[in-house]
Amino acid sequence: MVESHITPYVVRSLVLFRDLGEKIPDEVFMNAVNYIISNEVEYLKDMDSYAEAVWTLALLEDQNALTWWNKVDTSKLTRHGFIAYLWASQKLGKYSLENEKKFIELLSSSSTYSWYWSSRSDQALFIQLLFERN
Repeated sequence: MVESHITPYVVRSLVLFRDLGEKIPDEVFMNAVNYIISNEVEYLKDMDSYAEAVWTLALLEDQNALTWWNKVDTSKLTRHGFIAYLWASQKLGKYSLENEKKFIELLSSSSTYSWYWSSRSDQALFIQLLFERN
């Protein structure tokens, strides 16, 4: 059974392995993109999952990434969804300091609880993003 909310994480992990020299067939990434695209309605049920999918599409340089990015409702993102949105923004050339400031506010707020992502993991993703940006 496929869990649509897990797919973006797995695909991004495969991209990292590929970037480290592992041979991952292009077909794997094409199938992942097709799966994500065909399940857009499912992703839209949870804006954090949608942001994760957008980040994955942007990372894979899929032509749908920008269209999906424009549909993200940042007011519905938790801290972790927002860092996914920032990553997608950076990959798409849409990064803004205004959104960075919003994320920092979320990072320092206890009101954006995520049961599966700690604030430390989001801090680490943010630091990695800042290093890649500069």
